[in-house]
Amino acid sequence: MNRVVARIRALLPQGRFARGVTLLAGGTVATQMLSVVVMPLITRLFPQEAFGILASYMAMLMMVQTVVGLRYEQAIPLAETDRDALLMLLVTLCAVACFSIVALMLAVLFATGLLHSRTLDLMGSVIWLLPVGIVLSGIYQSLRYWAIRDRAYRDIAATTMTQGVGRSLTQLGSSVIHAGTIGLVFGEIVGQSAGIAKLGRSAVRKTKEYWAGITRAQIGDAARRNASFPLLLAPGAFINGAGIQLPTLLIATLFGAKVAGFYYVSQRLLGLPIQFIGVAIGQVFMGEAAVLARTDPKKLERLSNTLTRKLLLAGILPTAALILVGPWAMERFLGHGWAESGVYLQWLSINFLLKLGLDGQINLSMVERNDYALIWAIIRLVLACGGVLAAYWLKLSPTWAIAMLSIGLSLGYLLKFWFWQRALHQLQRAFP
Repeated sequence: MNRVVARIRALLPQGRFARGVTLLAGGTVATQMLSVVVMPLITRLFPQEAFGILASYMAMLMMVQTVVGLRYEQAIPLAETDRDALLMLLVTLCAVACFSIVALMLAVLFATGLLHSRTLDLMGSVIWLLPVGIVLSGIYQSLRYWAIRDRAYRDIAATTMTQGVGRSLTQLGSSVIHAGTIGLVFGEIVGQSAGIAKLGRSAVRKTKEYWAGITRAQIGDAARRNASFPLLLAPGAFINGAGIQLPTLLIATLFGAKVAGFYYVSQRLLGLPIQFIGVAIGQVFMGEAAVLARTDPKKLERLSNTLTRKLLLAGILPTAALILVGPWAMERFLGHGWAESGVYLQWLSINFLLKLGLDGQINLSMVERNDYALIWAIIRLVLACGGVLAAYWLKLSPTWAIAMLSIGLSLGYLLKFWFWQRALHQLQRAFP
C-alpha cells in the first residue's frame, strides 16, 4: 500500500506553485463539469430572452464588481505583514458597503421612474437584485484575496465547488417553482458569493490577535497609503471590465434580449473547455509573482513566458474543434433554436484562446505599471464597443456584430501582452 501511495504522489505536480494550481484547477474543473451537465437542462426550461435579461444583469454586476472594493483588495496579498493586510481587508469592505448603498439608491430611482433607459426597462424587477449581488460578491472577492495571500488554495477550491453546486441547484429549483428570470439571476448571485462564511472564518482566525488595536484612523491611513490603487488601478479596472461587459449591454439594447441570450450562453460555454485552467493558474501565479517582482524579475519573465506558451498550445485543439462544429453542436447540446449561439461561438473562440494564453496571468499592477493598465483598458474599451456600434450603425446582422467584437477583443489581448513584456524588461533594467 505504501508503494502504491508513493507512485500516486509521484504522478502529481510537485512544488508549492504546482500544488496550488492543482487544487484550484481541480475545484474549477468540478464546478465547470457540473455547469456542462446542467446547462442543457436550463436552456430547455427557460426561454432564450430570459438569458438575455440575465446577461444584462451580469454585465452590470461584473462591471461594478471590478471596482466594488476600489481595487484595494489587490493590496491585500502585497502587504508586508498580516496586520497591514487586515487593514487593507477592512478598507476594501468599507468600499464594498459604499458601492452597495449607491446601487440601492439607483434601484429606488428606477422604481420611482426618475431613472430611465432601454437597458433598465429590459431588466425590469431584476434590478432590485443588483445591490444584493454587489454586496455579497464584493465581500467574497475581498476574502478571496486574503486567502490568496495566505495561500489557502484548498479553501478557495472548496468555495468554488460550493458556488457551482449552489448556482445549479438554485436555477434548477427556480424552474420548478416557476420563478422565471429572477430564479436565474438569484442562482448567479449564489454562484458569485457562496463560500463567504468559510473564507471569513479563516480570515478571522488568522487575524484575531490584531483586531483589538485597530482604529478608524489607522484604517484611513492605510487607505491613503495605498491611494494609487483607487486612483490609478480602479479606473483602468473599470474600463477594462467595461470592455468585456459593456458590449453585452449594447447587444441587448441594440439587437434585443434574444441575441444577448445567445451571446451570453456562448460565452459561458466557451469558458468551460478553455478558461478553467487559465483562471486557476492566474490565481496561483499572482501569489508567486508578487514575490518574484521584488526578488527576481528575470525568473518572473521566464515563468510568465512558459505559462503563456503552454496555455496557448493547450487551447489550440479545443478552439479548432469549436470552429468546425459550433452550430451543429450547440443545436444538439442546448436544444432546438440554439444554433445561432454556435455561430457566435465560432467567432469568439479565437478571442478566448488569446484570453487563455495572454490574459489570465498578466497583472500589470504586480510590476507597478498601473499607468500601462489604464492606457490599455481605454484602448480595449474602444476596440470592443466600437465593433458592436459600427455593426449597428452600418445595419449589419447580429452575427457581424459578434465577429467585430471578437476581433476587437483579440487585438486588445495582444496589446496587453506587449505592455506586459515591456514592463518586465523595464523592471529588470531597474533591478539592482
